[in-house]
Amino acid sequence: MGLSERFVSLDPWASGRPRRRDWLLFFSGAVVMIAAATNLLMAPQTSIGAKREPLSAARMQEIEAQTRLLNEQIARLEQPWPAWLRAILLDLPPGTGVLQFDIDTQQGRVKLVLDTDDFAAVEVAIARLERGGLFARLRASGHDRDSEGHLRAVVEGQLAGKGPGAAGSIPLDRSPRP
Repeated sequence: MGLSERFVSLDPWASGRPRRRDWLLFFSGAVVMIAAATNLLMAPQTSIGAKREPLSAARMQEIEAQTRLLNEQIARLEQPWPAWLRAILLDLPPGTGVLQFDIDTQQGRVKLVLDTDDFAAVEVAIARLERGGLFARLRASGHDRDSEGHLRAVVEGQLAGKGPGAAGSIPLDRSPRP
């Protein structure tokens, strides 16, 4: 038994010709497609919204509550986070670092923990941040020194805008301060 007797030859011309079973599969598929199209055309046409019942008052209240929650989530996502971060990082005096940065957009509050050498740098940072227009009524609410002598000051205040958490009047395009 030779090698050519064990394996079937793959002739490209022979495999390219349609065979009887190929025509059978093609025509059976065509028959199925025609039958499906006929059923679709002959089926009675129904309107999707023809028999819709009105929503109950309880269901409407549930939908309104879910819509309110969704709008609150969207409002939190649409806050100008990059502008706030740029303001914090660009408006701080040299040698002053940020250890913690918390924003409560619902209450319109901001809290920073600054790391610096002296309290004068904290006062300069507060003045620059308020002058930038993103934060208002900033004040140092506490401080302490670590073992190396670095001052850690807690600065708290409000987000600038129209009411708690409002960011409507916050400028998004900021240039670095000198």
